[in-house]
Amino acid sequence: MSSPIRAIRRATLDDLPRLIELWELEKLPVVEYERRFKDFQVAESDTGEILGALGLQIVGSEARIHSEAFAQFELADELRRRFWERLVVMGENQGWVRVWTELSSQPWREAGLDPASSEQLARLPEAFGQAGRSVWLVKQLRTERAKGLPSIEAELQLLRLAHQSENERLIRRARMLRTVGLLLLAGVTSWIGWWGYRLFQKRDKLPRR
Repeated sequence: MSSPIRAIRRATLDDLPRLIELWELEKLPVVEYERRFKDFQVAESDTGEILGALGLQIVGSEARIHSEAFAQFELADELRRRFWERLVVMGENQGWVRVWTELSSQPWREAGLDPASSEQLARLPEAFGQAGRSVWLVKQLRTERAKGLPSIEAELQLLRLAHQSENERLIRRARMLRTVGLLLLAGVTSWIGWWGYRLFQKRDKLPRR
């Protein structure tokens, strides 16, 4: 009986022993992937078992699905579909423009990854590999920004800088108000002290009952 899938999540150090087993099973480069284990998404069962793993490579706004490994072959297609649901959310959050893969399983085609055109291949990041080495599938997730327009990362950085500048302005204003308040308090205290001293000096001249 197959184990139900509880969650798709990013791999952690605790997952590494099981990941190594899966990589060895699929004859994947264990030494290389061991250093990059955080690049993998894992599917976890209700009992905490790692049912499968999917490797990702991110370059700017481009993502590549590069490796997959499954503990139960009969769950492979379902896991691929669940992994894709996770990737769609990640792509929305991180602003991916395209997802690439050299994997050709049917669920990836059903997800909308089609053979890349020559125009699309011209945009394949060099870090992913050579365009003519194999058949690349690609899915466009969003419209690419025109050249000259700031990237999402640049816009976020500008927002962070603006937020930081506003915080610094508010902090400076708070400090100034605090200083003014302290000066006013010191002035009022001095004024009360001065009148107290004057009254003390003239205490003998005050009318007595």
